Amino acid sequence: MRVVGIENYELEMIEVHLKRTEYETKVVQLVKALLEIDRALKQQQDQASDQSTASEMKEAS
Repeated sequence: MRVVGIENYELEMIEVHLKRTEYETKVVQLVKALLEIDRALKQQQDQASDQSTASEMKEAS
């Protein structure tokens, strides 16, 4: 009877570990997605800034 209790406890701990690993994987995926969005936004800002600078140079000349 006690062995069954230990086995159940071990199985529960394995399930907890697997769920934790699953959540950690999801967090990593979310962080990667946020970094991609941030990179894309920065790229857009840089392009807009470059266009603005080019327009200002045309007006000045």
